[in-house]
Amino acid sequence: MKVSNIKNVISNIFYMSKKAYQADKILLFILALNIITDSLLPLPLSIIPKYIIDNINGSASYLECVYLILLLFAINFIIRNLNIVLDGVISCKTEKLIQQQYKDFSDKIMSMDLSHLENPKINDDKQKAQNVITWNSKNIDGIKNGVGGVLLYSIRTFAYALIIVQINILFIVPFIVIIFANSKLNTLANQKTRKIYEEKISNDRRWNYLQNLTSDISFGKLIRANNLSNWIFTKIKLNRVENIKFEQKTIRIQSKSGFITTILAVIQEATIYFYLALMVYNGKISIGSFFMYFTAVNGFVNSFKNMFGYAVALNDTSVYVNDFRKFLDIPNKMDKIGDIVIDKNTPFTIKFENVSFSYPNTDRLVLKNINVVLTSDEIYSVVGDNGAGKTTFIKLLMRLYDPTEGNIYINDINIKDIDYASYISIFSPVFQDYQIYSFSILENIVFEEYDNLSEEKHKKALNALRDVGAYDFLDKLNEKEYTLLGKNFDKNGTDISGGEKQKIAIARSIYRDSNVVILDEPTANLSPKSEKAVYDLHRVVIRNKMCIYISHRMSNSQNADKILVFDRGEIVENGKHNNLIEKKGIYYSMYNQQAELYE
Repeated sequence: MKVSNIKNVISNIFYMSKKAYQADKILLFILALNIITDSLLPLPLSIIPKYIIDNINGSASYLECVYLILLLFAINFIIRNLNIVLDGVISCKTEKLIQQQYKDFSDKIMSMDLSHLENPKINDDKQKAQNVITWNSKNIDGIKNGVGGVLLYSIRTFAYALIIVQINILFIVPFIVIIFANSKLNTLANQKTRKIYEEKISNDRRWNYLQNLTSDISFGKLIRANNLSNWIFTKIKLNRVENIKFEQKTIRIQSKSGFITTILAVIQEATIYFYLALMVYNGKISIGSFFMYFTAVNGFVNSFKNMFGYAVALNDTSVYVNDFRKFLDIPNKMDKIGDIVIDKNTPFTIKFENVSFSYPNTDRLVLKNINVVLTSDEIYSVVGDNGAGKTTFIKLLMRLYDPTEGNIYINDINIKDIDYASYISIFSPVFQDYQIYSFSILENIVFEEYDNLSEEKHKKALNALRDVGAYDFLDKLNEKEYTLLGKNFDKNGTDISGGEKQKIAIARSIYRDSNVVILDEPTANLSPKSEKAVYDLHRVVIRNKMCIYISHRMSNSQNADKILVFDRGEIVENGKHNNLIEKKGIYYSMYNQQAELYE
């Protein structure tokens, strides 16, 4: 093993040991105890049978043989059962570490730049990191087994060597050469297997997507209505065909390595057997010694081989642990170290100054030279065709991305200098792709366990539902606001309409009670009448707040304080409804075209 590999393995051992200690302070102690007991078990099983056999052939009493046999079974029974208990305790305590890793993994995803999550290469890295958590053999179990195996078989190798030295220690030299050859063979096989694993990561991501597609109830109606099952099954089949190709490559590598290893193992055992049999035949050792030395030599060779095998496996596991650590260490491009905290009770303005933006890995400007000032207490309507830059404008406003060029200021302070959590807390967004979760209606509003919810928060959530007109359908439900949405976890869960889901999403933004309310096409599933009612109610509850509406229904713009008209990434018009109608520009054309649809 290379020096760099050894350093990396040691680094990962300390890393996982630290994580294990953080997860459970006695986990490392139990792991060490498990290794020691595993190491000690073979020794009495090798030595005591010699004395039993020699006593049977000699003059020892029957009772002495019985005592030795009982001692052998007692030691075997105690150590094996102790290990069973330790394995169970380790399994339970290791689960705490896995939970901590899932938390670290989830925290990383939720704190990453949005641009990273839209990068296929980083999504591959994410899949690798998730695999490490899922596959314990390439995670804490791999490290535990590797370290434990190396220590365990090092102890056994030394112990067996103390027995073998009584005959001829040079006898085992050829076997050590074979062991080194096996280790090199296993290392090469692991390297080739790792290369195949990296090649199939993208295919694994597609498989996960297809699995989610078939199990996600939100796609169920679409699949049935359009008879998509055969089409989706074809994609699944093609994916599995690709996966089989990767598996076949892996099996071929492992089979070749296993075939050579098996031949060498047979030669090894046959040589040991014939050599010791010859010593018995020549009267150099007794029959009892034959069994002891056979067990010891065979045990030494196997222990030495396993010691190197675990070292190779530990190095292999370390490569996978690197995947997890590498993902957690991906740096964010967005600087989030600002320390200025916003006073939410102070009126503010947000200014875009010469802001342009292009998404990562592309030079096409989605926004071009945006200059606009947004003031609290005003309602803004953002309009434009699809792809005009409206949603990207909102992403920059909320600092989900940083501008490619130019700056954004709040009260003349660059938003990059503001504490990120403080800045993001001033927004209550409802995006086009809002999510409703398979929990209770109340939990979908407050994002807290309702058992511990204060009366004040509970009342505030109900008021938010009332404000968006959700009480009509809520009153018809047996469990009211405690009703579980969807049937993912409970057959008694309730499925609600798209319009009702949107009302819950909007109620969520009202409950958040932030300074800036953003509604990005949130009422697309509502009828014009219901949409107008929601907007009217929303205007009542957002007094003294900045509100930004993005909607294709131009009628919602009439009551806005300002209308921002986007076209090809630029704000081409800015003003009130009547003023823009008088200009007879892009807004005028869009408004009249839509008005004709309702004639």
